[in-house]
Amino acid sequence: MGSIPEQKSTFRVANIDITNATPGLDQIRTLPELIEFNSKYNPDHLFCIQALKQPGNTYDLLRVTYDDFKQGILQCSKWILSNIKEVELPTSDGENVKRGRPIALFVESDLNLVLYLFAFLHLGVPVMLLSARLSPVAFKHLVDSTSTVAIVSSSRLSGFVAQADTGLPIYQLERFQSFFSASLEQRLDGVVGSPNHYTRDTDRNAIILHSSGSTGLPKPIYQAHRYLLCFTKAHLFRSPEEAQAVTLSTLPLYHGYGLIAPGLSLGTGQGFCLPPSDIVSNAASTVDLIKIAEAKSLMTVPSILEDIATSPEKEGSQLLAQLNYVAFGGGPLKNAVGDALTKEGVRLLNHYGATEVGPLSPMFVPRKGYNWRYFRLRRDMNLALTEVKSPQGEARQFSLTAYPFGWNEKFEIQDALVEDPNNPGVDFANVGRKDDVVILATGEKLSPRILEAMLEDSPEVKTAVVFGENQFEIGVIVEPTPWAATKDEESLRQEFWSIIQVANQQMDAHARVSSPVAIIVVPADRSLPRSDKGSIKRKEVYSAFASEIEHVYRRLEEVSTQTSIKLRMDSLEEDLRTLIMDALGFTPSDKVLGIHDDFFELGMDSLQVLRLRRLIVSSLPEAENGTKPISDQIPRDFIYQNSSISQIATFLREGQHLKDQEEISTKLIGEYIKLYAPETPNDSQTFKETPAVVLLTGATGSLGSHLLAHLSSLSNVARIICLNRRPKADEISHPYDRQRRSLKEREIPVSENQWSKIEVTETDFSRDKLGLSDKEYSRISSQVTHILHNAWPLNFKWTLKSFQGQFTLVQNLIQLARDAHIINRPQRTRLVFLSSIAVVGRYQAVTGTRLIPEVPITDFRCTNPFGYGQAKLVCEKILESSASSYSTEIETMSVRIGQMSAAQTTGFWSTAEHVPALVKSSQTIGCFPYLKGVTQALSDILLAAELPHSPVLHLENPIRQSWEDISHTIMSNIGLENSKCVPYEEWLQRVDSRGDGINFENPAYHLLEFFRNDFEHMASGNVILDTSLARSCSPTLQRADGVSEFNIVACVNYWRKKGYLK
Repeated sequence: MGSIPEQKSTFRVANIDITNATPGLDQIRTLPELIEFNSKYNPDHLFCIQALKQPGNTYDLLRVTYDDFKQGILQCSKWILSNIKEVELPTSDGENVKRGRPIALFVESDLNLVLYLFAFLHLGVPVMLLSARLSPVAFKHLVDSTSTVAIVSSSRLSGFVAQADTGLPIYQLERFQSFFSASLEQRLDGVVGSPNHYTRDTDRNAIILHSSGSTGLPKPIYQAHRYLLCFTKAHLFRSPEEAQAVTLSTLPLYHGYGLIAPGLSLGTGQGFCLPPSDIVSNAASTVDLIKIAEAKSLMTVPSILEDIATSPEKEGSQLLAQLNYVAFGGGPLKNAVGDALTKEGVRLLNHYGATEVGPLSPMFVPRKGYNWRYFRLRRDMNLALTEVKSPQGEARQFSLTAYPFGWNEKFEIQDALVEDPNNPGVDFANVGRKDDVVILATGEKLSPRILEAMLEDSPEVKTAVVFGENQFEIGVIVEPTPWAATKDEESLRQEFWSIIQVANQQMDAHARVSSPVAIIVVPADRSLPRSDKGSIKRKEVYSAFASEIEHVYRRLEEVSTQTSIKLRMDSLEEDLRTLIMDALGFTPSDKVLGIHDDFFELGMDSLQVLRLRRLIVSSLPEAENGTKPISDQIPRDFIYQNSSISQIATFLREGQHLKDQEEISTKLIGEYIKLYAPETPNDSQTFKETPAVVLLTGATGSLGSHLLAHLSSLSNVARIICLNRRPKADEISHPYDRQRRSLKEREIPVSENQWSKIEVTETDFSRDKLGLSDKEYSRISSQVTHILHNAWPLNFKWTLKSFQGQFTLVQNLIQLARDAHIINRPQRTRLVFLSSIAVVGRYQAVTGTRLIPEVPITDFRCTNPFGYGQAKLVCEKILESSASSYSTEIETMSVRIGQMSAAQTTGFWSTAEHVPALVKSSQTIGCFPYLKGVTQALSDILLAAELPHSPVLHLENPIRQSWEDISHTIMSNIGLENSKCVPYEEWLQRVDSRGDGINFENPAYHLLEFFRNDFEHMASGNVILDTSLARSCSPTLQRADGVSEFNIVACVNYWRKKGYLK
């Protein structure tokens, strides 16, 4: 103890093998054993320095050697055993060691925490480290969920513990000074690391940490001794001088990042200095402590570096430039700040880690060629990088899977990584969490970090947080820097708006901010909620600013989009055309906008839809009484319901909004069938079988990808021509690359031999001859024998009117089939269309019959009353009529598909569908609904020698299982007990309640209308598809069995792997 001269002795480094899961008794297995080693071989070496605040903003330094630290642990352990009666020491029966229940440690981040932590580790008593920033609710949640038996707290925090009302005994700790003041006569003999403190490598009850709770309540994270050992090896120091120079750490010790300093001290001899716990570390205190402790490196958070870099005095930056390295982590550092510090000569070091895994990047002295924007991944940990789909034109992205020490399972890091192009495979940057996604009311998704990062690059912006969950557009909360906060709010808003306007040009249309009104400027007397590591807690931000967010959307509705164009009833169509093309700026690339052209077929995006509605409302003429005639009756989904100039004009003139929508839709179905279906029937002729060349549409989708892989594996299929929709202009990539990427994302293997059968073409389906050149069209029509039409837009917001492009596509495919027959006569071309159970979703309600036969629908009321199902019905009727009219040329079949499940081999099940949404929302709201239950079968039907005499077949597992059997399996795999199964109506109410305002992780809310009106009777047995005819031509259906528990678990695991489920 006391003042120690500069260390000249050589630090003896222990031999630690963190990769060995079964260390022998002669090897170091735990940190307590490492402390014992250092107290024996490095007794006078500095372990740490505790700074103590003195009057006048000065500091005393308490220096602790390894010999001191060992004595402190033994003395502290003695106090624990004498005072905390709830302590349960580990017991052994000779073969197995049983641990007791945990003790919670709730103290400030200083030497007290370090000492008590290692004392509990020495005793073998599980210890839970609790953040001093927890809310009372979060505190109680962690204590209750871990079966903690007692709480050790400091006097300063004891009042908070009482407020949390845990009902547990609270012990006020004895401060560290008492344990280091013992005279030599009072020294305790013994070894650090009691006999039963270590049980086995996979015993993850040594220490309990917790998540930050940035997306909800924090969760406990149980860890083993070897997890802590990995902190001692988190470095790439090249010499003892680099390894043993003192570092200052301002990091909270109750989180993983903060444990690096004591870990490296134990492993390399790098002593560390801790700030006093009665100050809040800032730029000034950090600079003072670096000088007083003579630190040669710094471990800190971005906010402190930002304060140092932007300080008018350059002393701080100049001091940092003298250090071996300045490590930062816990959140991103602004580019402007990092560049400024680097220009001053500061050797910045980007650090990365996860509480579940530990430090994923090493500490080292940066040298030439290292870019501070990237962190270096460790090579001594079991890590796996997997390339994932990245936005068009952006750098390659990767997901990271870790196998934490002491765990029996892998852990998926929920961050998207990009590699340093100058150091690929070595250095990476975190570009945002995979679950940092905002889902708009339209179902479109966006990553908020793109806009946030661009705003945060401004020296005027401290933090930016995008909001917009379940809204039609996004807004942003901006926290100004302290010096910018002195400006008035409107000036700041305009400055931020100028940045956003530039950012908008780089964003997808639906991800843009439409108006300065959508900017919330955080006042100087408020701040955004943050975790101990400095990262933003989104959920708490949204909650804290809920009223301001609500005000933004109210103002956006009130503020008219300015335009001089006025809508006149006698020239409405032309005025609307001018409004759309001039004021909105929506102009088709190759033609004048026609009054019957569907906006969505021409590529109108959701933000343009929003702006168009506002333009229309603001352009309506004023009535005599001062109100606009029907503006109050124009709903927010108005353009989705009326997606052409003629439809809008009809609405405005005649008020069609007042009519019964179901009656209108039923009438439209008949009109579209008459418009698109052929009239004149031909005489029937025979059909000749030939080797199959299959034209497949929609091969990049979920089902399409599986169909492509299966068809290409069949010996009786000579070739597959994939006809895929051409992507948007900003998404252009090679057609084969896009197809390969689709298969890879779904983990569908396709051999090179299979690829030799596959041809991929991208085109515009809406044009004549499917958008193909005459030469290409002739070539394809001369080869095709079978057409499998799978492509279909999955948008539940579209009304029937917006699907007219699909009717045109079916017409074009029919014509292709006829043209193929002309070239290959007398062979008929077979065209199979994938329809949906939604076509007959209300069959039982209309007819009173539960078993639905494989026959055409004649009563259109049997179809679910939303655009998706109605459009499928129109296509069925077009094909039905064509089969009659062109029976000598083509053979058609509509296959109504029931609810599909996961891929059998990988568990892939698209998270865009309603069942995954139901499962995720159930996990979020904590209950599951109680209800009162492909590819091979499709290929069987497509390639069958002879089809049944019916234009319709049903594809559904004939072994119908009860929803109860399946739901119990799902519930047990997402952490819900059977008692959490609630009546369906109650489940709907909870989903709806959770979805009000700004919701989180509740995708079923976006499909609430479907779940209310259609899901229950379709899933609970009221909709049963008869598959008799389909089974007659499909051996796969004849052999079908129920969905196994293995398949259900596989798809739950897939959703969890992709970060969709917790």
